Amino acid sequence: RFASTGEDDFIHGIAQCSSGVLLRHLAYFSLCGVSPGVDYVHQCVERLASSGAFATMRVDALVQFVVSVARLEYRPQKSVLAAWQAALTQADSSVHIPDGSTSDASLRLSVDSTADSPSNASIISVTQLCQIWWALAVLFGGNGRRDSDLERVSSDDDEDLMVQPTKLTRTIGSKFRDSHSISLSDSLVDALWDLWLNSDESSGSADGGTLTPMTRASVQELTTILWASATLKSAPPASFHDALSNCFNCAAPNLSASVLVDVMWAYGELNLPPPENISRKWMSAFQHKARELSCEDLIVVLQAAARLRLDAPQEQFFNSAVSAFRLQLLKWTAGQLAAFVDALSILKYEPERALMTQWFDRFEMAHFEMSASELATSIVAVARLGVAPSEGFLARWGDSFESQQELFTAEDLALCFWALARIGVLFQKLPRDEITGREFIRRERWLQNRADEHFTEREEGTMFGRTRELEQDPAVRRIRENRNIARELPGHRSTDEVLLLLDEFETNRERFTEVSREANEYFLERWLANDNLEMSQLSASQLANVLWAFEEHAKCGNLVDWDFEAQRNRAREVWLESLGPRLADASPGTLKVVITALEGLGWEEAVNPILNQVEIAVSVLREQLEQKQAMDDERAAGINSV
Repeated sequence: RFASTGEDDFIHGIAQCSSGVLLRHLAYFSLCGVSPGVDYVHQCVERLASSGAFATMRVDALVQFVVSVARLEYRPQKSVLAAWQAALTQADSSVHIPDGSTSDASLRLSVDSTADSPSNASIISVTQLCQIWWALAVLFGGNGRRDSDLERVSSDDDEDLMVQPTKLTRTIGSKFRDSHSISLSDSLVDALWDLWLNSDESSGSADGGTLTPMTRASVQELTTILWASATLKSAPPASFHDALSNCFNCAAPNLSASVLVDVMWAYGELNLPPPENISRKWMSAFQHKARELSCEDLIVVLQAAARLRLDAPQEQFFNSAVSAFRLQLLKWTAGQLAAFVDALSILKYEPERALMTQWFDRFEMAHFEMSASELATSIVAVARLGVAPSEGFLARWGDSFESQQELFTAEDLALCFWALARIGVLFQKLPRDEITGREFIRRERWLQNRADEHFTEREEGTMFGRTRELEQDPAVRRIRENRNIARELPGHRSTDEVLLLLDEFETNRERFTEVSREANEYFLERWLANDNLEMSQLSASQLANVLWAFEEHAKCGNLVDWDFEAQRNRAREVWLESLGPRLADASPGTLKVVITALEGLGWEEAVNPILNQVEIAVSVLREQLEQKQAMDDERAAGINSV
């Protein structure tokens, strides 16, 4: 009926409604999960603002308004938000702390703003502050929340106004239906923190002290605030972390999986390592709750830990994460597989061979769904982990690369080029004789036994399921067989078994050489062409890695036509052109890699011009070069005298 009404009659009809009616309309539509349309919401909001209704609203009505427009995905204009903020801050500067627990799973709002006002109707409660934080995070947290290329996607599920934060975050990815580009003012965020930190004079403790809202808030409410502040890029004050730490001390045994995920995500998003007590309690709870996490939530936790660069995470943390990965092995999507090994590689985890065998087999099942960026992430993570990939992984990765090679960006290609060089070095270090083969097996057995303590037969049954369809899947059978072989790995094998292992490594080397040469050929083609100066987009460190990879691939003979002088000269020309604008940003470490690689490639004449252009101190590098040259001359003189 609204849609069929003429615009003038439509606006006139809204103008005849009282502010209470309009507010109830917005609240009812938001609770039902039904949008009346952007025009209707816009007219209602403008009517409320222009009539000065905010100034006469109680606190619960002001909270109801901001939550409703957040659920309806309408971002108010700056003038409307300013009027709402002024009314909220003038309504009352204190916070109501109930005698009982403030935790409420649903935290529904009343939609009747005309009811008789209770004695504390103008006082903001802890629950209402949580709702305000959540609504502002939804409205101004950006068009999608990302965790290192992994987005917590939107959901159309109808949720309560205030539920678990992990469910709330799914609305962030929604596309707002308004055209306004409004940012949240710092003054409003500061005002909200002030409301949390200030206490009502009547909210005193028995010993005469005061109780701040955070002192009486539940762990769920504090987690919601932490999540919202991270979404809004507003770091909480120190007292907030103290309050959260106290809550963790009380609730650590019963912390929910959703709380663990959102706490770690928030600290990672803020790039703020959690306080020691919170970190210790979180790690303890994670060991018990990791198996309840979904694949997506486990990725969020690992990526947050990787973003924080946690110093030497506890072994139990990795064991719990790996156990959770195995429990849902067949549920992992292509993008999640790439993100999983990427996070482990950043955390410098040393995986056992059985885990990577399972990951490689799962990759074979999902590789066709991977994008070019995810393929690049996968190969780079495997290289950083220091694991020689299986033949199946190399074959599938090579097929996917060939079918999508034109979709790879210059950065993705550079990463793949470096990763293949790194893997080539790893293959050179793999056992080639019986003695080193036995030693390799002993080490794998030790790593496997350490991981098996956290993985039971019952969990293995949960991981694979019992359906006939899964039983017939060849990849599933291979995963099981590899798992059983690894579990029964003896201290040493017979000569025939070791030879089989060595034969497997040799087969993998041959497949790697084939895949590497094909991928390198395409990279070199793009590199030499350098259309639209695409290689100039690379950073100084990426260009240094490319130069190092040129050297390693040349040693192994994995660069087609590298023997032609014209190819080498053109490659050097493109590299020098790309490095020129990046020299000012190059670190001494990057320069050291560059100089070493230039010497290895026989391009020494490019060293001095590079050093002369760098505006930072390079005396140490020059001294190292001179010392190396003196040692080389001395060694050569000694050889000649002998």
